[in-house]
Amino acid sequence: MKYVLPVVAMLFFPVSLVAQIAEDEWEQLKSHEGNFVASVPMGMSYQAQEIPSEAGSITMHMFISERENGAQAFVVFYNDIPEVAREQGVASILENARNGALQSQNGELAGDPVDIKIGEHPGSEFHFTASPPGADGTKVYCSWRIYVANNRMYQVGIASQGEEINEGDRSRLFDSFRLLRD
Repeated sequence: MKYVLPVVAMLFFPVSLVAQIAEDEWEQLKSHEGNFVASVPMGMSYQAQEIPSEAGSITMHMFISERENGAQAFVVFYNDIPEVAREQGVASILENARNGALQSQNGELAGDPVDIKIGEHPGSEFHFTASPPGADGTKVYCSWRIYVANNRMYQVGIASQGEEINEGDRSRLFDSFRLLRD
């Protein structure tokens, strides 16, 4: 049986202009439990959610910062990968996670996914446009990175409703994400 890791669907709210976030509105997010550090917009909230799956319940740890009255979201997620999914191999995990993100958001890839790494750990970067439930037909632009490190999956992403993602903000979030221990 093919196992697909769940990807959390995000809700988006009314459109506003998306400008680059000021330097003094960023902070360092360090999670010893999650084993990562990243530069994120201030006001990140945390929640853990139990996600039912074919392999049993998965605890998704979610750090989320909404900006521009909810029209822009910055996220860092992580979860432990169940044994049944690990048996499929890393390439399959990354592909299934990407496909899950696209499917849950009614998304279409904008270009080809790119293979990336964090240290020696494989990942995938992809960009897509979406029409998720609750977006009132407004196009949502998404940039996402997914990594598999040991027995854990990390997702780092930005979504912007009605406006393309600011390249400076995307670079700052993506380039700052690091594992604390390999």
